Amino acid sequence: MSITVQTPQKHSPATGVVVPAFNGEAEKFVLRAFRLFRRTLVQVNGDAGKVLTKHLRTRLSPDSVNGVLGDLASLSLEIHFMETPHDGARTSAKWSSKHEFFLLALIEACQRRDKARASESAIALLDAFEVGHVIEASMRFAQRLSDLGLSLMPIGDAAFTYFADYQPLEQPFADPISRALVSDAPLLRVV
Repeated sequence: MSITVQTPQKHSPATGVVVPAFNGEAEKFVLRAFRLFRRTLVQVNGDAGKVLTKHLRTRLSPDSVNGVLGDLASLSLEIHFMETPHDGARTSAKWSSKHEFFLLALIEACQRRDKARASESAIALLDAFEVGHVIEASMRFAQRLSDLGLSLMPIGDAAFTYFADYQPLEQPFADPISRALVSDAPLLRVV
């Protein structure tokens, strides 16, 4: 994965936009399959399902298409139900590149069996803390991809931190002596 910086046009007041560029074959394959499946969820009439099946068959053997489709459906539906608000409002069928980044980070972390990064990715993706079912579905999908030889490229901490928009923690006590005094001070002294 590489990160592409698009500089603003002369007439644009923005400072620049950073978008992830997913160059790997596995990343392109997974994102296209996921986009097509999401489109089938929101379209009653359309050919997204046929296009999805054709897309899967370009890379997979005929006997593995059903397994991948089942795991993809399971993961997609878990995500869909988590992101659908309880007030009945519909979510958009198109995700931003930031959403897709966290989806790939989730699957890639599951391929490496990094449960902490998988949890962090799922929380960032869905903006929710109850993500256990999404992680379970992602683990199954990630394992299926690995079994088929589709390994996602590792996502580094710097890229993840950038897209998660983590801010550095502010230190109330900058000097080490003040910090040591506060951390060593007992909360309750028994005499």
